Amino acid sequence: MNERWKVNASLFFCDIAAIGAELKAVSPTIYASAA
Repeated sequence: MNERWKVNASLFFCDIAAIGAELKAVSPTIYASAA
């Protein structure tokens, strides 16, 4: 059960990192369109 929690946590953080990278890539476009 403990191992399962570790796997879920690592997947969760990978998702957050992927979302963060996506937002970082998209943010210049957002700022450009807002300006």
